[in-house]
Parts: sequence; C-alpha cells; structure tokens
Amino acid sequence: MSLRQEIENFHPQNEQEQADKQALLWWLDSGVDIFTRQCTAAHLTASAWVVSPDRKKVLMIYHNIYRSWAWLGGHADGMTDLRAVAEKEVAEECGLTHLNSLCPGIFSHMVAAGCRICADHRLSAFLCFIALHHMISSV
Repeated sequence: MSLRQEIENFHPQNEQEQADKQALLWWLDSGVDIFTRQCTAAHLTASAWVVSPDRKKVLMIYHNIYRSWAWLGGHADGMTDLRAVAEKEVAEECGLTHLNSLCPGIFSHMVAAGCRICADHRLSAFLCFIALHHMISSV
C-alpha cells in the first residue's frame, strides 16, 4: 500500500488530525520532494512508539537537541517507506532490531513546526511496534 493510500485510510480522531491528514495529502500531491531535507518548507519524518511485550512499558530516548525525553524516529532522508524509516531509526537509536508491528499502518500523524536545524514544517507519521524480547527494562 502506498503512503498516500495509508494516509487516505487513516481515520482522524479529532479536528487536528483531520487538518494534519489534509496537509499531508496536499504535500504528497504537491510534486515537491518531501522525502528529503532539501525541501526547506516541509519534509517527512517517521516515529516509532515501541512498547514492551507485556505492553506495560514504552521505550523513550533522551533527545540532546531538545534536552528532553521523546519517542524514537527520524527523517526519511530519501526513503519512501516510512515503516522502514521508523524501523531503521529504532535500530540506530537503541539497537532493537526485532520488532513486531502492533498496528497495521500509521496510527497517528501530525504537522508540526520544524526542529531548530531543519524545515519549517515536519510532516510526521507514527507507527507502533512491540519489542520481541525484554530489552525494555525499568528505570
């Protein structure tokens, strides 16, 4: 299924998600390459919510730029499969490579102000995974 189809199939839960869905579809149809950071107006990112096998813990990572805890994820950087982007980012950021998808597709998305070092708008897709082993421990 294409990214556009996944976004079209997404069922917004509120007005903000509906507005973000329309914005994402507009950017996808714009002809602008939003899969790379070369588009300074907006570009795609993929984020992952990673939960423990018992679904009682969520994996967070400390974000040095923002000095806060956050979910895992990163820029598409030319990749058009956002699930693969999210999985790559999880592997790079915490070393987990054995994940199962908890949701069949994108479970949320947003259009947000860009980070301090990149585009004006970050177009984010969120995917949810279950870690296949107990690498998520209590802090």
